[in-house]
Amino acid sequence: MVKLKARGVVFVMLVILLNILLIDSADARGDWGYLTESIIKYKINEKFTLKFYPYFKFTNDSSDLTFWYFRGGVDYRIFKPLTLGIAYQDERLVLANGRRIPAESLLFDITFAGKFGNLCKLSNRHRFQIKNFDNDEAELRYRPQLGIDMPIEVFGIKLTPFISNEFGYSCRRRLALYNWFDVGIAKKMHKNLIVKFFYRLDSSKSAGKWSERHIIGNRFIILF
Repeated sequence: MVKLKARGVVFVMLVILLNILLIDSADARGDWGYLTESIIKYKINEKFTLKFYPYFKFTNDSSDLTFWYFRGGVDYRIFKPLTLGIAYQDERLVLANGRRIPAESLLFDITFAGKFGNLCKLSNRHRFQIKNFDNDEAELRYRPQLGIDMPIEVFGIKLTPFISNEFGYSCRRRLALYNWFDVGIAKKMHKNLIVKFFYRLDSSKSAGKWSERHIIGNRFIILF
């Protein structure tokens, strides 16, 4: 835990200012959205943890629910820095014409995580997703994610600013699909509840061209 008050205040203010500027910029162009996600964890023992994820994403000025999924799975902690995970995901994508495209996925995670003293926590997740669309061939996707958390204390309030980046790649089509860059703040509200607020630069590739959308999100982590 970093207890440098001046540094903490400056860092938090910069994150908030960045979010405000990006929201204003996105609002001016009408290319912003909102997502909300809950991660419900049930710890069976020191090795196994059950997880359930409801996820909802709104786009078109946050007015339309255009993507959602429900995911359930289990993590197995081999030893302290290394965790393996497997999950099943059922999702829906809503096109501009209102058509819903269903898909199912199996996800396999390999996650390395470690602390550097009291300064920060680094995580490196490698996700392999087998995604099956209706009436289409299954697709293997590789989704690596790198994240860093830096706990700080601001006037006695414990916060955790964080940055993460996830990249999506289709192995079948041999092309990049998206890149998600997140910056935000987490707060432990209770021993069983952590709340995260963040900004995401959502970059996606279609027909050989990259486009960007600005997303404001929240994540609730519920622990049992």
